[in-house]
Amino acid sequence: MTLSSMPATRRSFLGLTGAAATAAALGEAALADPAAAEPVQGAADLRFAVVTDTHANVDVPTRTAALRRLLTHIESRQPDVVLNCGDLTDYGVDGEFAAYRSAVPDTLWSRMRHVAGNHEWRWDISAMESYRRWFGEPTDSFDLGGLHFVGLSPYQLLEEPSVYGAELLAWLRKDLDRRTNDTVPAILFTHMPIGAPNYYVNDSEDLLEVLEKRNVRALFTGHTHTHEIMPMNGFTQVNGRASRDGIDYFWVERVTRDGRPELTVDAVRLAADGSTTTSRSAVIPLRGARVGGHLAPNSVRADVEGEAITVEVRMSAARAGEVDAMVAQIYPQARYGGRQTPTTVELTRTDTGTFKARVAMVDLTPGHHRVQVRAVDAAGEFWESIVPVFVDGAAAHLGWVHRVGGQVQAGIMAVGEATIVAASTTGSLTSLRVDGDRTRVLWRTRIGPVHRDGAVHDGVIYLPSADHHLYAVEAATGAVRWRVDLGAPALARTLAVAIDARTDIIACAGTETFRITTQGAIVWRTDHGNLFAGRPACDGERVYVGSGDGRAYAFDARTGARLWRADLATNRSDAYGKMLYAPWGDTVDLAAADQVVFATVGATYSLDRTTGAVRWRHNGNRTYNPGLVLDEGLLAVEEFGGVLLYDATTGARRWSVTAAPQRFFEAGPVRSGNDVWLTGVTGEVVRVDLASRQVDHVLQVTPANTFSTPVLVETGQARVLVGGWQDGVVRGVVLP
Repeated sequence: MTLSSMPATRRSFLGLTGAAATAAALGEAALADPAAAEPVQGAADLRFAVVTDTHANVDVPTRTAALRRLLTHIESRQPDVVLNCGDLTDYGVDGEFAAYRSAVPDTLWSRMRHVAGNHEWRWDISAMESYRRWFGEPTDSFDLGGLHFVGLSPYQLLEEPSVYGAELLAWLRKDLDRRTNDTVPAILFTHMPIGAPNYYVNDSEDLLEVLEKRNVRALFTGHTHTHEIMPMNGFTQVNGRASRDGIDYFWVERVTRDGRPELTVDAVRLAADGSTTTSRSAVIPLRGARVGGHLAPNSVRADVEGEAITVEVRMSAARAGEVDAMVAQIYPQARYGGRQTPTTVELTRTDTGTFKARVAMVDLTPGHHRVQVRAVDAAGEFWESIVPVFVDGAAAHLGWVHRVGGQVQAGIMAVGEATIVAASTTGSLTSLRVDGDRTRVLWRTRIGPVHRDGAVHDGVIYLPSADHHLYAVEAATGAVRWRVDLGAPALARTLAVAIDARTDIIACAGTETFRITTQGAIVWRTDHGNLFAGRPACDGERVYVGSGDGRAYAFDARTGARLWRADLATNRSDAYGKMLYAPWGDTVDLAAADQVVFATVGATYSLDRTTGAVRWRHNGNRTYNPGLVLDEGLLAVEEFGGVLLYDATTGARRWSVTAAPQRFFEAGPVRSGNDVWLTGVTGEVVRVDLASRQVDHVLQVTPANTFSTPVLVETGQARVLVGGWQDGVVRGVVLP
């Protein structure tokens, strides 16, 4: 859609106006136009290449050969450095890293710099240990030729999108303040782009706050496999096509024009015969005015008035005169880790340099939201602002918050009456006593990083850690009773279960499943083939585990001997495909007396506990979400919002409702009477009434993502849903 064909009061953030905005929107056409290049003065004194999304795969040797051809071509141009913006491989294992390394000419390797992409961290059985062995720290910086380069890896182990978080942003502030100034600008590279229509980074406004105040001139990104140039907020974001087919890359040179240094960014396409097609993508100033800086507002406010949100932007008269268009929208909170073409309202300019608009609140759940505002000039440069807004009217309310740091990815555990323990990816353990709208800290301690829940038994929490250990921590005091080394990162939930006359712990680490006594002795260990980051199940006779090799496994609970395995990814032949369609993140359910339920991205399977034969199957993706076993059957929660009740024995669907538009990842349902409470990945609490099957969108708790199954604490005064979020905060939601 061109600007002229857009409705007068509603515009897309892309293609607003101007030649640069049009080029960014068109992508392909802009890349193919060699006439876009402009002559520059002086020889280049610094040259570097940027590749992204190389996706090495040991099962696809043609891809490795194509990448080798591309990097050999780049080496022939003698770059000072080559930046790789992530997704080096398909799923981040040593064999793929070796395939990638084999594609890099030896003479180029010392000049390669890398960041991790979601394909490195999403299924990483080593918790980034393998990545570090091959490439060094995922986030790092270096100086070259008067420029400061920063490679950023804002990863969430075992999850899809990015979050920077307080700790990484603090590091970035310190690094930029120490290493850059008015004459030494920064060039950043990372995997996931920011700025609408990109919604891959949950806390992009916090990143922008850091970048806007420092001399950052360029941000190179990948992930979307598209060509997109965005001159925004003081820097130019350059997003590149995938290099995995050995065709596309960026060639960047520092040159001087009219006495001022700048970077010229050329998109290069390598043909099969070795010839290249080159077109100018961007010219980035390294000194002087920063792109979009003249559009920075003095203030942006968003307030609820009646049935709409009033947005007001204040600017100086001079800056207001530079604005060609000012648009706003409610931030699409339900869009998780993807792209979405915005639908915006144009702000009206007043005589005083203020811009105003009213944005309708259509089906907006009460609670914490954001508003996205963009000012654009005639050349396509823009300044994007994201501001908070609170919508009142919820029956539930946020009672308290407690920051623990890192990411509270899954570790919320009930350990006693009105008492929970929260674990984070920094290894922080915090015990909280909950009393309605208040909470207090009972104790704090620290262990290794925790990405999944621990089992609680007889006053002890058994916590899996990425530092290879299983920890036994006293729930009353936080004292560590013992820890046992499992030889690999422990990334699955632990299970306390009675086997014969004794309760033991089932844990998983690396490719192995363990039975461990409550004194820390390993009874047996057995191999389950690949990554498992869900929760095993045990009926006292057999232990059931999923695996990234595409299979479900059953082991003898007493001896660890393998009893059967069932292939649930039969239509996939390569290792990466099997991982995608494997029950690697499944919470295994025992829903019927003689059956065990596994889930993958494609389907839910109920298998015979004795033989592993399929008893029933339903298509649909609920591999990441725990089910809830009820007297009436198995309550299943699908990724895209479906809530279904199955007859556990026959698989017959008894009923289904939808809790969309939010998605659900790993935060399972909890029950209180007829109410089932769910927390969407984008922070919304939903209630499903089991009797009436009514769905209520109760409260948008926070804009932060959550993967943590909440704990319901019932006191004399209130019911409090306690959950953990990826911003490192534990929150107590007081329910109606």
